[in-house]
Amino acid sequence: MASLPHVEVLFLKEFLAAHSFGKPIVLHQFIRGNISRPQNDRPANAHEQIREVYERELGKSFYTRKKADFFSQLSTQTTIEKCLGGLNLIRDAELQILDQEFSGNAARAYIKGLSPTASNLDNIKFNAMKIGDAFLIDSNIDQLKYAGVSNNLLSNASIFREIITSKVNLGISSNFNGDLYTNRVSSQLIKFRLSAAATKADNFRSEVSMFSDLAMCGKSIYKSLASRNRNFGHILDVVEKAERFRKWTASIGTDKSLVKEYISELNSISWLDKLPNKAIRFSIFLGLGEALDNFVAPPFGKAFGIGVGLADQFLIDKIVKGWKPNHFINDNLMPVLD
Repeated sequence: MASLPHVEVLFLKEFLAAHSFGKPIVLHQFIRGNISRPQNDRPANAHEQIREVYERELGKSFYTRKKADFFSQLSTQTTIEKCLGGLNLIRDAELQILDQEFSGNAARAYIKGLSPTASNLDNIKFNAMKIGDAFLIDSNIDQLKYAGVSNNLLSNASIFREIITSKVNLGISSNFNGDLYTNRVSSQLIKFRLSAAATKADNFRSEVSMFSDLAMCGKSIYKSLASRNRNFGHILDVVEKAERFRKWTASIGTDKSLVKEYISELNSISWLDKLPNKAIRFSIFLGLGEALDNFVAPPFGKAFGIGVGLADQFLIDKIVKGWKPNHFINDNLMPVLD
């Protein structure tokens, strides 16, 4: 297969893996390593490294050396950054393993890959807790029995290893737009990842649709442009005023509902809302005017206080309470969509 004209062979001496250590409490880490020689030996070039890998796996022989030399001539050495398109898979894996829903489903997918006929997968527990740079796993994997699965594969370390292996396989395949060929366990984990991503995308679209119906009465920029009532110049004006709204949406975690957070912001109570009545609100601004008499001519300070106190109540509330996301929608976005 490697000699086919449409097949590109890459040699990657670096690797991502899982490392388990410690007794009696075992901790686990996602690690990045590389193929190396004993410390006193000189660094090996790509050709020598490929030959050493072949000899370590197949033993030293003329046939092994011939195969290694042939493979070496076809391959190009590269880095893990190029293979993964700059993705930091270790960081991503660490974030995902702390998600109890993800880690539990990943453990079930791992068992399903080992034993396709396995049942009672809902009983599987696999939760991770961060301790320094490593993870402590609380699970019942080693207490379970499945037909055709050896006990040494039913371990936290094995699941930890397959999680990073499946991420690497999927990352390389995606980056090179190539076909994915892997083992059944890794394939099952990848299937779970893609299914979870599709579900998350569907939930996001549903959330955006509900937010549009709630905050914008179902209107959209697309409909406004399609009706030719507005052009891109109007939209760009809105975009320039949207920085604070963008920061607010970015502050909402992926595990939270945009609609619920929006409603929560609208219903939040400021210190001004806690005052007993409007008369006291008015007196605050009147008192502000009297205080200004100490710095400016007396009539002007008090006149300012009365003027503010008699100003439009909505404007006063808006200034004192501060910014809310509906301010951008009502004041900047909706006029363009009407």
